[in-house]
Amino acid sequence: MMRCFLCIEIKKPEIISKILQFQEELKPIDAKIKFVETGNLHFTLKFLGEIDPILVDEIYSVMKGTPFSAFTMTVEKVGLFWPRVIWIGISKGREELAAITSFLNQNLKKLGFKPEKRKFSPHVTIGRIKYVKDRNLLNNLVEKWRNQLFGNIEISAFQLKKSILTPKGPIYSILKEING
Repeated sequence: MMRCFLCIEIKKPEIISKILQFQEELKPIDAKIKFVETGNLHFTLKFLGEIDPILVDEIYSVMKGTPFSAFTMTVEKVGLFWPRVIWIGISKGREELAAITSFLNQNLKKLGFKPEKRKFSPHVTIGRIKYVKDRNLLNNLVEKWRNQLFGNIEISAFQLKKSILTPKGPIYSILKEING
């Protein structure tokens, strides 16, 4: 069994640089935040959980059938999913991501994967909060960055990734990729 998910990677240096800048501003507050490493930044399309490796080719067949072509996303806006997640969202590109996610949810049902019950909320997790002493301080900093524009990114691929959890953080590797 292996832990897998479908995602879109964030690789654009300008966007990563701004995310690092935001993470640096968060570091001095009295909190324990596990920041996502820059090589692991991504938009999750569908978390699959523990899967049998035998399903990889069938998942790939669904991926190949996805109505997907390259599009531009605008990465902006910062928020919190209390009590645990600091995220960055998108404005432009939401419809394209929602369409991809909807197709994947519907077609992966045939392989035994349950559709998401929650409404799709495209975001990049940049930090997981373990503890925070002063929530107001964290809220104020997030509010300062709330409407920050991180940049535009051309999305031309999405991936099926394997995740190995380690004490130092997850290690991701691409199993399959679709180009639009």
